Amino acid sequence: MGKLTTVDIILAIVFIGTAIAVLVISYMLFIRRFRRAKMVTLNDMKLITSQKNYFQTKTKFLVENPECCEFKIELKDMNDNCIAVLADELSSEVEYPFDFDPAQYEKGKYYLYLTSENVKIQRIITIA
Repeated sequence: MGKLTTVDIILAIVFIGTAIAVLVISYMLFIRRFRRAKMVTLNDMKLITSQKNYFQTKTKFLVENPECCEFKIELKDMNDNCIAVLADELSSEVEYPFDFDPAQYEKGKYYLYLTSENVKIQRIITIA
């Protein structure tokens, strides 16, 4: 090899710096894609009731959860006093239906609370 000039040394440093930057950026993109593929949405639980939430007869509610988890469903009055625990389960199923009989309760507005480790859902229902 001959003599190295200042320009050759600067170009070598720029080339090595660019190569290292490309490697770091590609590694970060790979890690981001890998984590996104492995990530499970923890707050994807749903409480499905009727569209108007107005109940007179016996009905079924449905809880959809992406994975096995423990959840609790409470019926509370407008003063946030617990009237009944409708479900306190460790469900390993994707869908968990349960019965609700409004004839057991007085007429009026109530809150339906679903609580889990990562989710809190509240619905206002009316019992006629």
